Amino acid sequence: MWNLKSAEGSVWQLGLAAVTIALVTGCGGGSSGGGGGAGDDQEQASVEGIWRGTFTEEGIGMFDAQGLFYDGRVFAISEDAGVIYDGEYSVTGDRVEAEVRAYQINGWYFADAALEGTVTTSDSMSLEFETSLDTKGSVSLEYDTQYDQPSDTDMIEGMWHYDEPGYEAIVEIDASGVFYAYDGVGCVYSGEALSLNPDKNLYSVDMTVELCGDLDGDYTGFAALLEEPGMGEILQIVVSNQDAIVFRPLQPVP
Repeated sequence: MWNLKSAEGSVWQLGLAAVTIALVTGCGGGSSGGGGGAGDDQEQASVEGIWRGTFTEEGIGMFDAQGLFYDGRVFAISEDAGVIYDGEYSVTGDRVEAEVRAYQINGWYFADAALEGTVTTSDSMSLEFETSLDTKGSVSLEYDTQYDQPSDTDMIEGMWHYDEPGYEAIVEIDASGVFYAYDGVGCVYSGEALSLNPDKNLYSVDMTVELCGDLDGDYTGFAALLEEPGMGEILQIVVSNQDAIVFRPLQPVP
């Protein structure tokens, strides 16, 4: 399922498939912010939630984008581009700024990116970015109302699996959110997934990897229950540490 790879290694030359914000969680709606440049009348926007859209990188092309913003941390994913981002963001008024590290999905770190733009709460987000590979572009996202669905550990309880050619993993989650997973290459994963807000579709994830060589260690991130075209219900998980990052859409075991 996880099939992690070290974040150390050669730079992956894709040109930073922008900041495909696939799962980005917003800074508690940017609730800090008193005073911005417009004084007391300035309304503080929120970027918290799940977002979907596209990003365009000049000279490279257009790619799908998903994003999750929550409490100052952002995950961004583009499956078409094979890129995932992990970083931090802030919101002042309707202005959004973010600094992220780019990795090949389940692979190596290859670039940094800085983004800035504007957000309309629970509606749309427009960003521009520059990368450490001297590329630049734009991101256009719309709010995904699946984030407004409820969450509870009993909703993710059960057996889940991930399969791709030559690789398989099984995950078992109990009613309290404690999980155990193993894959076909001998790695073992354990941890806990907990609802962050019963009215929002988001779970915090703490995970420990063992028997996996250099990939052993502790990871943190998020999960969400989503309906995906062609896949049905999935439990999408993204976790990372300083060395590696992993993104997996898990499907229920029939």
